[in-house]
Amino acid sequence: MDKIHKIIFPDLILDKQDKTSRYPSYHWVELKSSKDIRQKPFDCFLIKSESGYDYYMPFKQPYEICREHNYPKEHIDSFIVTNDESDFKALVNLVPDNVVMPTLDLINSIPASRWIDIYCKIIKDHPDKINSFHNFSFFVTPDDCYIDDDFYKKFCLVCYPFLGMTNERGVIKYSEGVWLGDCPYSSYHRRVTEGIGNILTFNRNYYSKMQSGIIPIIKNKKQ
Repeated sequence: MDKIHKIIFPDLILDKQDKTSRYPSYHWVELKSSKDIRQKPFDCFLIKSESGYDYYMPFKQPYEICREHNYPKEHIDSFIVTNDESDFKALVNLVPDNVVMPTLDLINSIPASRWIDIYCKIIKDHPDKINSFHNFSFFVTPDDCYIDDDFYKKFCLVCYPFLGMTNERGVIKYSEGVWLGDCPYSSYHRRVTEGIGNILTFNRNYYSKMQSGIIPIIKNKKQ
């Protein structure tokens, strides 16, 4: 079974933002608390290896960003911290080359059996997480090939990798008809009939400020 890896997350690319507009315009900055946390390595687990690269995901969110006014000295305390899907979408364009945000196709390529191995390793090394880690979740973005799909313009995507598994004749997969809480009319499993992924879709009309983990992935070239 894979070991837990200690990885330092690199700085965001924040120097290419337009800061010329005065009103009402903001740019993204990383919170000082986030920068301080990133001075130490994060515990990460290997989610997959593909095409000469290893993909590692951390247990917790390494970046926290906010929107700051383009002229903060003229607008004291004029910043907005949301920590929701808008932050996740912003990070897609702010992370360096070796960091990627979870995409629909990437996450759907990871079988339930792999997530089970990951869960067992994490709980073995961190038994304090056993009461909460089953609720681990993170935002997912549609891949470029879905850009014109109206479905993804209406729904935001959140992966719950350890939710709703079943063991059928020794084969671990995601079960059908497993709802998150008591809101079946606004969330359901995407592609669950294929036994892959575990991505719930949330209607933005009901969850305009949906919050979940904003978890990027380190993409390292294999040695």
